Amino acid sequence: MANTYEVGDRVKIEVDDLPYAGTVITYDDNNYKVSVDGLGKVVSAEETDLTPLS
Repeated sequence: MANTYEVGDRVKIEVDDLPYAGTVITYDDNNYKVSVDGLGKVVSAEETDLTPLS
């Protein structure tokens, strides 16, 4: 069962810089393109075929 993100959720994004719009993360073997604010709060998220840059 895949987990999904909802607006307001917080996610752990392992990058050195602050998260930015369009960051792609992998969560439970699914990739998500997320937009978050400076505190790591999810503004939006959608499943994507893109893969993380890291």
